[in-house]
Amino acid sequence: MKIVKTINLERLKNFLSQIKEKDFIKIAKINNETWRNYRSKKKFFYYFVIDKEKNYVASMVVLKTSYSNHLYFIYVLKRYRSAGLGTKLLKKFF
Repeated sequence: MKIVKTINLERLKNFLSQIKEKDFIKIAKINNETWRNYRSKKKFFYYFVIDKEKNYVASMVVLKTSYSNHLYFIYVLKRYRSAGLGTKLLKKFF
């Protein structure tokens, strides 16, 4: 698994389409503020985890403000949970 900072729009849409849990449906929409600002990088920092097959399996979004960086959310696809990916992303954040 590898942490990267970029994703193309097609792969982002594919990743978001795999988010099915009720609590995360809001972040799964491409028109959500988080993803609308994806290209600008002024407001948010993005980190993605890709597996050996180059599939995106996790994401961490950090909200950048003038006085701090706020962890906005971490999401790991259900089938990849309990593999330490969230921990790796948190280490990247800190």
